[in-house]
Amino acid sequence: MGVGMDGLMDLDLKLGEELGRGGFATVFQCSQGTQGRDLVAKVFKEDAKGAELAVHEERMLAMGKGHPNLLQSYGLFRSRRSTSAPGMLPVGDALLLERCDAPLKSFFGSVRFSDAQAKFVASSVLQGLAHLHQLRIIHRDVTPSNIMVADCGERIVLGDLGLAAFLPEGSDFVLGRSGTPGFLAPECYERSVQGCCSDIFSLGAVLYELLFSVPAFRRSSGVETILATKLGQLPLEPCGLAVGRSDQCCRLLRRMLATESSERPSASEALTSPWLECKDETLNNMVITCTTRTHTRSSHRWASEETSYEQAPKPKTKGRITSAARGARVAVASALGASAQRARRFLGIKASKVERFHGVMG
Repeated sequence: MGVGMDGLMDLDLKLGEELGRGGFATVFQCSQGTQGRDLVAKVFKEDAKGAELAVHEERMLAMGKGHPNLLQSYGLFRSRRSTSAPGMLPVGDALLLERCDAPLKSFFGSVRFSDAQAKFVASSVLQGLAHLHQLRIIHRDVTPSNIMVADCGERIVLGDLGLAAFLPEGSDFVLGRSGTPGFLAPECYERSVQGCCSDIFSLGAVLYELLFSVPAFRRSSGVETILATKLGQLPLEPCGLAVGRSDQCCRLLRRMLATESSERPSASEALTSPWLECKDETLNNMVITCTTRTHTRSSHRWASEETSYEQAPKPKTKGRITSAARGARVAVASALGASAQRARRFLGIKASKVERFHGVMG
């Protein structure tokens, strides 16, 4: 695993600012050598859980080593030096990773992606997923925060494999539900399982937000998010409503966001979509302009954290209901009209949550 603190010193690392902090790890900017090669150090907590997560993520990253669309790791090391020493990493297992320019999420809301840029992102992430899926690894947390822009926009990489898992022998699914609400597939809520098809659904939700500038399933509450996901209820139907989006693009998006997992394409199959079939010079040379390095605490999400639907973001509006939330509530009302017990089974949540939600609408 690690090479001890001496190994870190041999690397001639200089610690920079803290980039992000999660439940199990803290991420620092660092540079190596006299030329100041930019890296990222993800330092896990010094306990049994931290050590387990560090080894797990390094193992997953090692499986994707050398692939241009997967985040590159330079090894797992152990830091035993106190943070009181200036410029030294805190105690714990440290993953050294390539430093990217910014998460894709940081462009949302400020940039309207062209069709060619959307193709570039989709193709890049699908190639990374195809490689992982061929190794029977599922990512389980494909979100705009974990898709990174690298090399000043010339490369898109899929990172944060902290929740990634191997598929069991003879099965296409793993038990459990890990990931981020709004990007989880319906089968995660209905059967508590995840597979390669779940990653495709998550990427579909990312592409939907990238193309239409509105979240696909994320709503103002956890209950609304779950319901929208299960019903496949989108704010806008991807049928060419947005200017500049082709029918081929919308057809692929519909397949990726199918509520039935068996109806979604594999990553390799999606790459053969007519929307993504174009001349190499158009797709491979597409550059998303990235003028500044935007690794900030607010936009950086490196530390692995499992998120449940109860931790979904709170709405910023006070006393106002967004149109997307209103649509979800109408659907909930329809489900509740038949029977609260039926609705509870449909939503897969506790009775108290349904009753509270029903009271709000009542």
